[in-house]
Amino acid sequence: MADENKPNNTGRPAYPLTSKQRTYLKTGDPGASRESAMEERLEKKVNELGTRVDHLLSDIQLLADNGYLDSDHWSGAWIDFIGFDDSGYRPETDRRAPPDFENTDRDPDHSEIVEACRVSPKPGRGRPTSAPEQIGYQLGVMFKRLMIYPDGIDESQMNKEMAWGMADGLLRGDEPAFGVMGDSRRELKQEFIEYQRNRLEREVQLDNETLQWYEESRSESRQWIQARSEMVDRTRNILYDAGLPIQSRNENWAENLNEDLEEYHGDTRDDGISAEQVVDFLIDHLVDEPDGIDDDPFIHNEPGTSGQWILFQRQYGPLEEFDPAEVVDKEDVLTIVSEKHLVAKRKLNTLVNEDTETIENAHWKNVEATEVLEQIASQDGEARSADIAIEIGDSDDKAAVTKICTDLAGRSFERAILKGDKTGWSLTPYGELLTKGAVGGGPVGAHKSGSNEATLIDAAASQVGIEGWQYTKKE
Repeated sequence: MADENKPNNTGRPAYPLTSKQRTYLKTGDPGASRESAMEERLEKKVNELGTRVDHLLSDIQLLADNGYLDSDHWSGAWIDFIGFDDSGYRPETDRRAPPDFENTDRDPDHSEIVEACRVSPKPGRGRPTSAPEQIGYQLGVMFKRLMIYPDGIDESQMNKEMAWGMADGLLRGDEPAFGVMGDSRRELKQEFIEYQRNRLEREVQLDNETLQWYEESRSESRQWIQARSEMVDRTRNILYDAGLPIQSRNENWAENLNEDLEEYHGDTRDDGISAEQVVDFLIDHLVDEPDGIDDDPFIHNEPGTSGQWILFQRQYGPLEEFDPAEVVDKEDVLTIVSEKHLVAKRKLNTLVNEDTETIENAHWKNVEATEVLEQIASQDGEARSADIAIEIGDSDDKAAVTKICTDLAGRSFERAILKGDKTGWSLTPYGELLTKGAVGGGPVGAHKSGSNEATLIDAAASQVGIEGWQYTKKE
């Protein structure tokens, strides 16, 4: 077996963790490798981290010095970098793109890019933030993880020195030290310190407001949670009465319906509709966009966010007058299920999860199926086996790539993920859904349904023989 850490045929070091190594670090499962061999490979990756960072810094400097990091070359990738694309390898901290841009295939317009870079509330969280702040945070966390603090060195002071250096690099850029001295240097630093002071005051204010809000609303929050639970139960009853498959959170919820749901629908738990998700969409349908929403860091108007739930409480309270039966309307619930394609999404999601697990374990010789799929998914058109082999590291792997692609095209998979032959592979509609939904992270149709998503859902469902479900309101 080839050594994963040896340079590939182009002489480039294999710095990134492989799919197998990532799986091992997440789950402890070494797969087909011996655990000792896996640990040895990881140790090599660890030892190369410093060189990897040095290469990155050197590459950035060379590209910048030769004009490649301008708007002609870097702008598209930069937009993805600040949060408009998910590579699948992003740290857990999200970078903030405008929420209505999520799950769309279109390119962001200028106003959306500006909005992502401006300090404003993040949906689902109370603290204001921006895409640049989150990138800076992730870089700071990265360097903190890389630091070791020798005996005799004050950890806090060392971190402050690094933060000072990072700020100096951002403020001064490539300008030599003697080019920014005296009053000009002092003004730069003073402006930054003043900005930091203002942000800190706002952070402290938010902390105090948050603590006060939690203290005042703790009891009421528990009651609203109960009210939401009643909304979910009522929604679940509506779905059940309509003969729709229902997903459960626990083993005992069928008792609430006084029915034996296993007799009603044997695959209830696998591909059923989430009543909780339907309620999120219902709340989104019911609330109105208030004036001055951008001035309140706790209020957001996006489905499933805590901010929208607070907005719903304000518009449909007070609590003592709230009646779940008045807001959970049968026609509204069934219309949401139809318009959001929830039946097809849930069934497709079950299949996607099954196939994704199989794909993650599929490989031939030293070629991983996930690596092959990632290459094909990144292409605008078809991808040849020979080109895929080169991109993943070795032109000699062409035959292995063709074998994997042929399997994914239906030879070993019940549902074809690819179509074509070695002269050109592309994703089927179901394959496109799989790479966007599961390989890219998150369930199928987890957020708002757009026109592009609806078309893809319909095409994928048709390919694998899933019937949709439509409801028309009675006039």
